[in-house]
Amino acid sequence: MEFPFFEHDRVKQVSATAPADPEEHGHAAHGHHGSGDGPFSMMLPVAILSIGAIVVGFLDVPGVISAFANWINSAAEPLVEPTTAQDYETSFVAVTLGVLGGLVAWFAFKKGREIVTSRQLWTVFGNKLYFDEIYDVLFSRPAQLVATQLRERVEEPVVQGSLGEIGGGVEEVAGGTARLQTGLLRSYALVLVASVAVLVVVFVAVR
Repeated sequence: MEFPFFEHDRVKQVSATAPADPEEHGHAAHGHHGSGDGPFSMMLPVAILSIGAIVVGFLDVPGVISAFANWINSAAEPLVEPTTAQDYETSFVAVTLGVLGGLVAWFAFKKGREIVTSRQLWTVFGNKLYFDEIYDVLFSRPAQLVATQLRERVEEPVVQGSLGEIGGGVEEVAGGTARLQTGLLRSYALVLVASVAVLVVVFVAVR
């Protein structure tokens, strides 16, 4: 069971107190104008997602109801099935850390203090712990390389190239068939007689 609204409050408070550059903005430069929560176009989706997460969370209460778990397990069986006690322990730890983080951010916001003042840490946090860069190197670029090689070595020469060959073969067969269809009765009679002769020869040879 998760409580995303605590995490949202913590992120909101930290972002409201975070300057663009810790060295260019001193502690006294943090005047608070307005609510600091962001425009309505950003807050509305966050609020809808938060409410949805809360509602979905109550669809799976350890030891009480497991509607969500039963629904998702039908599509993908879990590798590890936690006990009821483990579910409550992890939920307690997650909520406690979220509340503590929210309190720290709230006090820092009220005092006008920066929680992180190191430029190096600001860079790391600003790049989201370099998660996107790591994902790009480990997964995105290799997948793009494989896709490019398959396109150049399989799709273009085999799939797309064979389409032209197939089209050319169909045209040749159609042209030959058109030449046979002269429209003359004697030509069709000749073909019929030849076919009967071949059948007679085969029948005699088999007997």
